Amino acid sequence: MDTTATLDVTQTATPPSGIFESKLAIRLQGVTKHFGSVKAVAGISLEIPQGQIVALLGANGAGKTTTLDMIEGLTQPDSGSVQILDGTPQQAINAGHLGVIMQSGGLPGDKRVGQMLRLVASTYPQVKDVEKVMSMTDIQDLVRRRISKCSGGEQQRVRLALAMLPDTRVLIMDEPTAGMDPSARRRFWELMRRQAREGVTIIFATHYLAEAEDFAQRIIVMNRGRIVADGTPAEVREHVSRQRFTAVIPSISEGGAVEILDVKGKVAALAADHEWDVSWEGDRLRVSGANLSALGAYVLALPGVHGAELTNASLEEAFSELADAGETGETTIESEK
Repeated sequence: MDTTATLDVTQTATPPSGIFESKLAIRLQGVTKHFGSVKAVAGISLEIPQGQIVALLGANGAGKTTTLDMIEGLTQPDSGSVQILDGTPQQAINAGHLGVIMQSGGLPGDKRVGQMLRLVASTYPQVKDVEKVMSMTDIQDLVRRRISKCSGGEQQRVRLALAMLPDTRVLIMDEPTAGMDPSARRRFWELMRRQAREGVTIIFATHYLAEAEDFAQRIIVMNRGRIVADGTPAEVREHVSRQRFTAVIPSISEGGAVEILDVKGKVAALAADHEWDVSWEGDRLRVSGANLSALGAYVLALPGVHGAELTNASLEEAFSELADAGETGETTIESEK
């Protein structure tokens, strides 16, 4: 059975007026891509406004890398269209509006950091002040260090500086904080938020679900070449109906045994009707499943109940369930714009 739910993306950042002619940063319309008999991207349509931070999630083979390659102009779609700002990806690259940060590679190890930045800056018609970019990306202390001597996290900051040299308006990142320690990661995302407030659109692919939940305004989940979820982190998480309920149910009367057995029987009957997973640890009840409100109402009405807690699925659980649903085509969450 096909089920389609609609989520409104409400956390769009609005860039200052007058910065760009168009308020739409990226538009994909009916985009497909095949590699032989493999359908890597299966007709997706997507719009991303300026100033939004978007996390793209998906298991290996989900289609996210191919989608990013088409946005970056590295791969041409078999059908459909890709628009960056007011033109094609190649036009955005030529104008210095599209920046890309890869997880690894792309840096000559024999060059010094400052030398590399000035060399790349010389290839653009318009660039920011190199010293300011180095300060902004926290690499001013690396100016004279050879890139081969930089740590993985330091090299990521160098890639960021290189991407931010021109008039970058769309920034695509693949695992951008790989190799960074927690402090560097925090500073990195503080910078990304500042850039988004100035109207830069940021799309990052990551396997750190906590990072997506903490820093993305919008999450897009892909599976089997399709978008299976598109919404805010809370919307994606809340769409997955799986919940967890825990409570301590002490013996109700002096004997207690009959009453507890009755409670366990009632819970088991409810679980059978709703396909819940139930476990008991002494008098502590743990249940996971969908729509646990009926269970909560029943348990909370019992005397002596304490420690009751109802929680929604984590983003990791939501991601796993959406990916599994995408395998069978049962669930799609689409953002309505």
